[in-house]
Amino acid sequence: MTYNGQWDVAYSADGSTFTDISDYVVNGTMSIGRQQLTDRYTPDTFSVELLAPLTAGPAIPPVRYYLRAQTTVSSTTYTMFLGVITDVNRDYGMPYTSATGAAPADRITITAASYGMYLAGRGFATSVAIAASTTLEAAVNAVYDDGVSTSGGPTFLGSPASASNVWNTAIAQDETYTGNVLDYINSVVASVVSRMADTPSLTAGPNLLDGNFVRGNQFNFSDGVAFATQTQPYNQIEFLASDNNSYTEIRVGYDSNAATATAVSGSQPYQTYSTVSVLKDGTTAQGAADLTLAILSQSQYTPFRVSTKASMMSNPDLPAQLSSTVTGRCIGTQVQIRFRSTVYTVILEGYNITQDLDDAYYTFYFSPALGQPLILDSTTFGILDTNTLGLG
Repeated sequence: MTYNGQWDVAYSADGSTFTDISDYVVNGTMSIGRQQLTDRYTPDTFSVELLAPLTAGPAIPPVRYYLRAQTTVSSTTYTMFLGVITDVNRDYGMPYTSATGAAPADRITITAASYGMYLAGRGFATSVAIAASTTLEAAVNAVYDDGVSTSGGPTFLGSPASASNVWNTAIAQDETYTGNVLDYINSVVASVVSRMADTPSLTAGPNLLDGNFVRGNQFNFSDGVAFATQTQPYNQIEFLASDNNSYTEIRVGYDSNAATATAVSGSQPYQTYSTVSVLKDGTTAQGAADLTLAILSQSQYTPFRVSTKASMMSNPDLPAQLSSTVTGRCIGTQVQIRFRSTVYTVILEGYNITQDLDDAYYTFYFSPALGQPLILDSTTFGILDTNTLGLG
């Protein structure tokens, strides 16, 4: 059967001419972003399982070819994923008919990694000099250019989209960096409590999203009445409060870990979360510590995960909202969730989509998992023009 958001899957040797293999697809799973604020970013992944009859079956693409998933909504085609094939598995099953070559239990599984983070994850920068007073944007670009390429680098997004956002005001520690490119980008993102989102593109690197900038609402969820724009129903919701992600002291090392910014809540004994940043100055490091504490020091449970499926959707636009046409794949956008007459406002961290022959299943992950901090200039997340968390 067909349903809203169903993928058309194709592969390519050059990223330009694609061979469609949709007729053989049994199921597929796409994982975008991360689940929790403290998670490290890794490449987004797409895994698809194909029928593999010995006769008239699909050609099997080799690793490092490109894999693409697209969907059509209201006559417009959107790219949901575009990445590099990292694994190809052929599973031979029974029965097998030697006379005809029929092998109905045979399967091919193809797994791909999102292009921008794939390159960064395999790129190695050697002796990149990051001088004093270098901004985070300039530092990331220098490491990326050395270890990956001087073209198609990261895109830096903030509020406002100008020289005053965190990427152009926060200063990186002066050092000579040798190491993995994605490791350095992860350190930069974590240093200013921000986010990263890959793009389904072969010409652009990942987007780095200023953590102070909560982007506009794209869709919402409700267990009943549609109360806001692009409201979707859901069939499962999980609230989370976990001691593993609840801390009363945050320590952020800066200036090559020669100094530490500390934020505390309550009194000893503290439960401490300690991290090392790539920041030079204590003011920015203190803001990062304050923001992290505001999120992780709260113990009440709030929505962490929401699931829905295509057959439930009253509005067909959700796949389009998650496509390449929305900058950053909706990561870092605010979402409202109505549950038993109470509306919770959360921030999207990532999502998984699984499709089979019958339906598409969506699972979204939100932060803050343990509370809701104040955010600069947000009438939903805090007091207008007030930022108690620093970094603003």
